[in-house]
Amino acid sequence: MICVAGVLIALCPWSVPCPAQAQDETQQARDAPQAEEQREVVLSIRGGREVTGVFVRETDTEVVLRIEGIETTFEKSGLASMRWLPPVVERYRSMRALIEDSDLDGRVLLAEWLRSHEQYELALEEINGVLQLDEHHARARELKQWLELQAQLRAGQIDHRTTGADNVEAKEAFAARQKALRAFPLLTPEQINLIKVYEVDLRNPPPLLIKRETIDQLIRAHPDSPLIPATPEGREAIYRKSPEEVLELMFRLRARDLYGQVIVRGHPEAIRRFRSDVHGRWLINSCATTQCHGGGEAGRLWLYDRRPFSDETVYTNLLILERYRLNDGTPLIDYSEPARSPLLQMALPRELSLYPHPEVPRSRGSRGWKPIFRSSSERRFQDAIRWIGAMYRPRPEYPIEYEPPLPFEPPAQDEPEPKPDR
Repeated sequence: MICVAGVLIALCPWSVPCPAQAQDETQQARDAPQAEEQREVVLSIRGGREVTGVFVRETDTEVVLRIEGIETTFEKSGLASMRWLPPVVERYRSMRALIEDSDLDGRVLLAEWLRSHEQYELALEEINGVLQLDEHHARARELKQWLELQAQLRAGQIDHRTTGADNVEAKEAFAARQKALRAFPLLTPEQINLIKVYEVDLRNPPPLLIKRETIDQLIRAHPDSPLIPATPEGREAIYRKSPEEVLELMFRLRARDLYGQVIVRGHPEAIRRFRSDVHGRWLINSCATTQCHGGGEAGRLWLYDRRPFSDETVYTNLLILERYRLNDGTPLIDYSEPARSPLLQMALPRELSLYPHPEVPRSRGSRGWKPIFRSSSERRFQDAIRWIGAMYRPRPEYPIEYEPPLPFEPPAQDEPEPKPDR
């Protein structure tokens, strides 16, 4: 079952509105402040970056969005375009139609998305539906308490200064998780682009941009290499090469100090496979849920589960998986024999696995562990093998300094509960 994040991507191919249309919609937003919800817009910033936020206001020279509760100003001179997203409720209905009722983690992720858009009532309906099928779903229980508190606060049924102990605990637990997620270190756009460069398949490259100044530096840095022509005419011919040909020359010269100057638009094929077939399809919905930080030997593994299809989330989680080692030093990903990767084997039923997932006791608020794949012949397992096989070989060591965080543990409620050995 495709996860809600995948649905989000599938539902977002909206074209950029013409200036007149954008102006009309902007005026509508100004004229209807009492509307059920505020509209979101996507700003395309010159240079390729995009940001999404709630429209606040627009002047002749700037646009103001509210992003994670903070009003942020963007100069119009630095924008390539601005497009309006369909209403949140409309997007929710489209996404919900593509999620099976039995996909509990997908529905919780959808409720998280609704919560982030302040659609608390809809989010609570979704969570209540999940808990009817699994009353022990830890994240659903945690989110339900927070959503009920918000609904009561909105309705004026309780004073936020005199909430009961249970509501205070729920609010504190949720706040602690949100604080931990905000502190989660994510890769920068420059680091993400560098990983893209290392993973480019020159036989099937994404769109590339290499500036003339970069070629200047390449030629000056390798004057004695036989790969650099000795004549001015030969060197001038390098500037007429396609970006793919120039990047191949950079690879052959091992000009690693210049890799960061190559701009990769889109994703290399291997990353595209990881993003759609692994990260969006099962990794975020299972391994990155709050009740599963890896468990047992993988107890120190923590993956980021917000904005699942953003570049920051996808590439950060990829780097964490790439560098993670079990207690005995075994890599989580086996590039020589992908099917033997502990990442995949631990997702199989224990009786079928080369690396059986450690026992995780089922306790109050926890569903314990359950396999992601039924067998190694399952399509999702085979798609994951193809992703690993598509990664560049021999494996490069990304020149990126990154310290993964330790898993967040929510505050204990009632009596302390036993935790699995780590």
